Amino acid sequence: MLNYIINLVHNFGGKCCDCTTQAGKKFECSEILKIHLNQFILSKEPSFWSKGIMQLPKRWDKIFKQNSTYLVQ
Repeated sequence: MLNYIINLVHNFGGKCCDCTTQAGKKFECSEILKIHLNQFILSKEPSFWSKGIMQLPKRWDKIFKQNSTYLVQ
């Protein structure tokens, strides 16, 4: 999965890109981004991922009921 995310970064920003996360962290190179993503993924308990996956149908239904408009609340 991590390689998939890094490939997305490469496709949209080239090998070295200027990426800023929602948390305000700025990454100038995809290798640094890869390290931080890996640390984030490994820092989460398996329940974090399974809970998020289990919530997807409810979140998708909410979007569908809003005429496919994605609203962050």
